[in-house]
Amino acid sequence: MSRYLLPTDALWQGVVYGLEPSFVINAGSGEYLAESSPFFAAAPPSAALVAWSVIWVVIVLNLAVVALRRREL
Repeated sequence: MSRYLLPTDALWQGVVYGLEPSFVINAGSGEYLAESSPFFAAAPPSAALVAWSVIWVVIVLNLAVVALRRREL
């Protein structure tokens, strides 16, 4: 549940998946060489989770703009 409230982990896993070199996955046996590493993602995040992450960032930025507009600088 917390993954949906604060989707930073999903964004991190997407970045890690995109940056992984192809030799990390052993194609012969189907086993992952770096499975225990926090810098490894076996699959990209789902499209729904990526969409929610984008919406979440827009919401947070809008809340920040509203909070800063009300503040006297």
